[in-house]
Amino acid sequence: FAWLLVLLSDCEGTFDVFQNCQNGQLRAAEWMAEFLNACFSWLVLLFLLANTMPLFCELWLQDSLYAAAKKFVTSIFTLAPLMFIFQGKTIGYYIMNEFRNGGASYVATGRGLPTERRPFIGKAGNGQYEGLYLDYATIAHYDGVTLLAGTIMVVLAGGTSLSLASTAAGLRWTWLSVGLTITSWLYAPCIFNPYNFSARPFANDMWSLYDFFFKRSGKNWNAWYVRTMVKKGHGVRRSMNDIGFFASLLFMAAWDAAL
Repeated sequence: FAWLLVLLSDCEGTFDVFQNCQNGQLRAAEWMAEFLNACFSWLVLLFLLANTMPLFCELWLQDSLYAAAKKFVTSIFTLAPLMFIFQGKTIGYYIMNEFRNGGASYVATGRGLPTERRPFIGKAGNGQYEGLYLDYATIAHYDGVTLLAGTIMVVLAGGTSLSLASTAAGLRWTWLSVGLTITSWLYAPCIFNPYNFSARPFANDMWSLYDFFFKRSGKNWNAWYVRTMVKKGHGVRRSMNDIGFFASLLFMAAWDAAL
């Protein structure tokens, strides 16, 4: 959001007097690229690898260095970083939900075998719909789509139109972070769901998805949305933390523009 806000506030040539534009002034895209290059670097790889370090050290102590290295490489190639990113998103969601609404309590999840497949969308015994999409839509999927839309708008607004090749090359770590985050928030539950892309279960998921959104003129989705998203009398969706962050962002943008 901040990237897009700075790009859209760049000098256009039409409102130069109001925007205090000067000759030789650094373009918004160039300024944001340099700022992001300072924030994101190859250290993002260290962050991805650090999540597997406890397992690596434990296997090294209990078995051997070879076994630890083999497990480490296997976890990387089986897309474990996507799971770690999604795990962090889920933890953050519930922490913020506690600040907003309160009432934290233990939920008996009834954990089954790790190889048990959960449908993308399916009908439960009580006639209501359940599945991966409904489990994680409010937690990660909606924010993933929002981030994807924002990324597309940044590209359309000229965020990648840079004059220096070195500056453009430095953005590769930013795009790597954004790409991993979008992929994780949208696809991680499906990637790690056993047999999620098998032909017959996948076809059943598609039929259930159609029934959920289009059967009964969309009333199935509307009932789920009112029950899980609206939650009348259960606090506000935007807390003072969100409002304060937005206000501080506007203040910093105005301060930067004034300077």
